[in-house]
Amino acid sequence: MEQMVLMTKRVGQTAQTLKVGFVGSLLLGLLPQIIYEFRKLLPGINIELIEMGTLEQLEALKSGKIDVGFGRLKFSDPAITRILLRDEPLVLAVHEHDPRFMGFDGVYLSDIVDEALWCYPNTGQQTFANYIKNIFAEHGLNPKNIKYVSNIQLALGMVASGEGMSIVPQNSRAILMTNLKYLPILDAGVASPIFLSFRSGDDGEFIQLLLKTIEFIYQKIELNEQINLKSCSDS
Repeated sequence: MEQMVLMTKRVGQTAQTLKVGFVGSLLLGLLPQIIYEFRKLLPGINIELIEMGTLEQLEALKSGKIDVGFGRLKFSDPAITRILLRDEPLVLAVHEHDPRFMGFDGVYLSDIVDEALWCYPNTGQQTFANYIKNIFAEHGLNPKNIKYVSNIQLALGMVASGEGMSIVPQNSRAILMTNLKYLPILDAGVASPIFLSFRSGDDGEFIQLLLKTIEFIYQKIELNEQINLKSCSDS
């Protein structure tokens, strides 16, 4: 906290605008809290939030359209520095009355490889949809009944209508939609990475303060989880 206060005093004198690229699903997780806390540290800053895919962020960073990006897909480019913030577990969204999953506490990918799976988006080569297909491939599986929609809301809407299922990030549970339930995926390593990206060499106090904000939020959440676990064990 002392480091953050000192950095805030220095950065606050010069920082004016921060342009942030993000993939839409991250608004369901910690990104809003990160932006909110960062605004509190620098109340005079103007933050522009721009929704765009992870690979769009790559070009936007290079062209100066954005200053930082929050994305999910992996890529390598010497002009861009990427920091892994966390690996978010993936879950399976199913209709709550689907008889195939009544009483299930979790599923394996092999349980659903032949089922109708809604993936998104439906354009581009390196997408979250392809990331899901690669996860199946890493487990020696080849799903043949994949259907595509443009975004996560449509995918979950199709599931809520009783049309198939969808693999989504865990924070998607924040989308309150009737008739949905989410099952953990029990295979090891089934997760979606969350990256912070910025131009290589552009890691001054402005970026460092953002990283400190993220670190502070993650540590606070981890502490709360430990307290909750202790309360459960004491009871």
